Amino acid sequence: ASAAGGWGAAANVGLPLALLKSFTVGSMRDQRRLLAILQRCGAAGDHPVVVLRKAPRYGSEGAGAQLSKPADASILTLADVLQVDNDAAFNALVESARPETVALFPDLESARRTAVSGPKGSRRLSRGVTRCLGRDGGSLWVANGNLV
Repeated sequence: ASAAGGWGAAANVGLPLALLKSFTVGSMRDQRRLLAILQRCGAAGDHPVVVLRKAPRYGSEGAGAQLSKPADASILTLADVLQVDNDAAFNALVESARPETVALFPDLESARRTAVSGPKGSRRLSRGVTRCLGRDGGSLWVANGNLV
């Protein structure tokens, strides 16, 4: 996967490190085999195993599942800029990292103005947004009503 439009730094921050340590397989049978091998090697809990399901790309016409988008449709998300050629791989990425909930902004000040509401101690992000990233990879989110 790569990111279009100069969003590479944000994509590096927005995708969990666990994805780099994960395995991707084509069937449940392959998953069971791989988990057995990992267990024999003592690494069963160290590496998530994702099964690629053959299905239309999430958010595409005819797909059973749609991408959840922020309530403000003008907000660009990580899912919007990721370039993944394989539909099954894109779907696995969505299931693992939820890039459709990571909002992208030119800078964090724009993110604060657009996606953060409420007074200090009661702040919240726009509906459908779990985290905001700046083009430079800076990030912000809300925990216990405060910006982090």
